[in-house]
Amino acid sequence: MGEGRIFEPRRLYGRLMSLLLLGAATSLSGCDGDTLYDAVPADVDPPEISVDSPTDGAQVQAGQRVPIQLSATDAEGVSTITVRITGAVTETITIQFVPPGTEVQADTAFTVPADALGNIQIAANAVNTQGVQGQADNVGISITTVDGLQPSVSLSLQVPPRMEMTDLMRATVRAFDNPGGSGIASTGLTAIVTNTSRVDTLVLNPTDAFVGQASDTAVSEFSFSPPFVDPESLPDTLNIVFFGIAYDNEGNCGGAVEEEFTNEVSCSTVPIGGTDYVIANAVTGGQEVIAVTGRTSPTPGGGTLADLLIDTLRSRVYVSNLTRNRIQTLEADPGTWGSEIFVGADPWGLDISQGGDSLFVANSGGTSISFVSLIGAPREDLARRYVTQNTPLFEVTRTVEGTDSLEKLDGVFYDFSDRPQFIARDAMDRLLYSTKPTASATDGTIRVVTKEPGWTAPEAKILLLPADVVYDSTKFSIAHVDSVDIYRVTGGDDLIEIHDHKVGFPAVTVSSGVLTIEAALAAMSANPDSDIFWIQGAWVLERLALQDTTFVTASGDREWVAFGEGGTGDEEAGRITLWDASAAKIHRRLLVADLLNNASERVTGLDLNVDGTLGAARGNDASYYWSTDLRLQGSVPTTVNGGAGAALHPYHPSFTPATPSSENTLSFVGQADYTIRILDTTHFTQRGELHIRDMIVGPLKAGPPLPTDNDGAGGACVGDDCVVVKLYGITDGGGVVVVDVRRRDIDDVF
Repeated sequence: MGEGRIFEPRRLYGRLMSLLLLGAATSLSGCDGDTLYDAVPADVDPPEISVDSPTDGAQVQAGQRVPIQLSATDAEGVSTITVRITGAVTETITIQFVPPGTEVQADTAFTVPADALGNIQIAANAVNTQGVQGQADNVGISITTVDGLQPSVSLSLQVPPRMEMTDLMRATVRAFDNPGGSGIASTGLTAIVTNTSRVDTLVLNPTDAFVGQASDTAVSEFSFSPPFVDPESLPDTLNIVFFGIAYDNEGNCGGAVEEEFTNEVSCSTVPIGGTDYVIANAVTGGQEVIAVTGRTSPTPGGGTLADLLIDTLRSRVYVSNLTRNRIQTLEADPGTWGSEIFVGADPWGLDISQGGDSLFVANSGGTSISFVSLIGAPREDLARRYVTQNTPLFEVTRTVEGTDSLEKLDGVFYDFSDRPQFIARDAMDRLLYSTKPTASATDGTIRVVTKEPGWTAPEAKILLLPADVVYDSTKFSIAHVDSVDIYRVTGGDDLIEIHDHKVGFPAVTVSSGVLTIEAALAAMSANPDSDIFWIQGAWVLERLALQDTTFVTASGDREWVAFGEGGTGDEEAGRITLWDASAAKIHRRLLVADLLNNASERVTGLDLNVDGTLGAARGNDASYYWSTDLRLQGSVPTTVNGGAGAALHPYHPSFTPATPSSENTLSFVGQADYTIRILDTTHFTQRGELHIRDMIVGPLKAGPPLPTDNDGAGGACVGDDCVVVKLYGITDGGGVVVVDVRRRDIDDVF
């Protein structure tokens, strides 16, 4: 008995479609037996049609369903395909296409009776919209009571070359049985694992059985973490050979080692450790996997991560998500993401208050600093949001004109980016931040914000040194005032008026009065309400302006804050600016070229020890260590160029040249070869190397063991397997990696 089917169209063609549907519901012959079509034009080519499955000569099993796949093409559009099945099975199937298509595919099927014997012929034709018919090559298949053909199988692998212990490798086995076969009964995977550090072999052989009505096709995914690895002896290198296996219900076994389907690979067995395992009878190579240390938590929702801060009080890590305008919190144990804190635009730098109750966030997409309360559920305290002040510099030039030697004045106004980028708190609770260069304000600066009791508003200043001005008797460089007005006087000396506000009280204005330049400067200097800074000479902007990504770090006691500039040009080194909290001024600013005698070295990581007596700077060529006077104390060349991040041991002792090496005199440096080097800061040599999955591309921070580490012993643990340092870094994989540094990872110096 024939089976009729109408394929619904993907697009609607209005009234024309309705007419086609109407035609599709009628017989292809008129009431009097005449064709409904007009005479076929002689120049219309017939459709091309093929039976894609089953193939000619195939065997089908009695009692099984036989799928048929067809395809046809025609420039006029294929309107109908008719399949006629004859022989041991008789059936006609009509498939109509509304609207007709120039390229069509169709799937249909018939069932072979359980008592059928002999052969079956499949004929198919296609008719186009002009009534022209095309014929497919006939397909002949034979009926068997026993399925003797093996299934077709494919194997797809997702095996990263470097894997953390919580990562999963995936193997997907796909199988389909021959048309009219007994159906797929089960699939399986055989993975033979060898380890470079062991002599025995591990075999994984998971299976997936299909119970119930037999299916022509099956898909199974098998996943597992790196096997055969000691998590406390990383890195470990594995070689894994994978075989995909499938059985049909008659017990025929097919195998695969590649993604392309094949029914030409049989199964065989191999004895391993006294047990026979089924594998595909094909030659294949192994997958090499390096099992590495660390646990990476991918950032939920994606985005670009900019800075990272450890909250040891709460065993938490805060990460600024630059592109999603929020701070994301990572619970260090168990490594799950917690609440998200919405702040200002493009949050970048992070720091925490002395009591640990507030988080400071530099919003680089605007001109503000957010204050996040960490008491209870973290959230921004909008009432405390600080809008960064504009802090321009002024330069006045004096010339003498005419026989009367009249003094004439001209002024220049230097403006800088006010967008905060990196931020740090010093021991006096002052905030220091760098500003981000932009297209409209190409220079950034370093600024300090002070808020004294009783003030109505904080006060911001650019950090300056006398060396930022070069002497010039005709020029006056002025800073820390609000504005400067120049009055042109005909027939006399030009005059000037300097405007400022009382420090901490922006509504209280201070003015010099309209005076000569020396008198105006003297008047403002004598006014205790003004904090004017001026030197006779011209500003040297390249000494005080920032033009590249900066890094900031504070010593453990917050007495010292260091800013590192990546570099000011392709051939120029960066520089380090060191702030002295006790003196409330820049202690020293130094080009890295002067520190290292290398004019092309750049800063890509920065850290200070507990009391600021030792600093670490990560460069492209080496890691450098310097003392408070910014004198180089030692360096360790890199083994591979690239990478970022430098961190000193959280309990690194006060530095003197005689400080003996210990497990605390360490620094940790990220490298482009997916490692973190452990370096000694007394003898400036490598004491270990940690292999990680992804490359450190942002900040790298070191903290003490968590209270839950070492089976609850925390930092009091004694023994080689104890976690002694926790490392946290932003990686190129779009997440935060947490690395446990164990005592056994640190080599003795001698």
